[in-house]
Amino acid sequence: MAYISGFAGNYICDWFFWTLNWLNDFALPNFVMLANEVSTHSNAVAGHPTRWSKPALGRIKLNSDATICQGSNVMGLAWVLRDDEGKFLAAKNTVVPGNYLVKEAEALSIREALSWLISTDMGSVDVEIDSQVVFNALCSSSFSFAFGLLINDVRDLAFAIGDVEFHFVARSANCVAHAVAREAFSV
Repeated sequence: MAYISGFAGNYICDWFFWTLNWLNDFALPNFVMLANEVSTHSNAVAGHPTRWSKPALGRIKLNSDATICQGSNVMGLAWVLRDDEGKFLAAKNTVVPGNYLVKEAEALSIREALSWLISTDMGSVDVEIDSQVVFNALCSSSFSFAFGLLINDVRDLAFAIGDVEFHFVARSANCVAHAVAREAFSV
């Protein structure tokens, strides 16, 4: 079996997360961004971006994602913020206890990201998410009760920030936020 930098696994995804453990604070964001750019993984969703792209001039882009650690009763939430040149501005991840449905975890991650963003006084933000269910809920007026409370919180925060647009993207266009969410479990 061939080895890549001492890694003895069989899957590129495993190598990616193995490599994250060896990077310093300066190299980590650069590696994650580079991995996103060279990724050949595609899970195309008709009519939706499959690769990350820069926001329009004067806007920032916030990618949000959540992962659920099966059997541990915890989930990882994460968001990555980049400017209109695609430059890394900030990233955050956190572990949250609880047993949530995936749609609830995704909505909670967006809510926490917008709560954090509101404290920075930044606006004109494009929020990209890879959950079609959450995106549809944000764009409609009907939803289930518990999930609807989270959606209302997200809408209220978006209104408080001002110029917020939500976009659904394929998982491959949101893989950096997904990687940061998975890393929450390694801390």
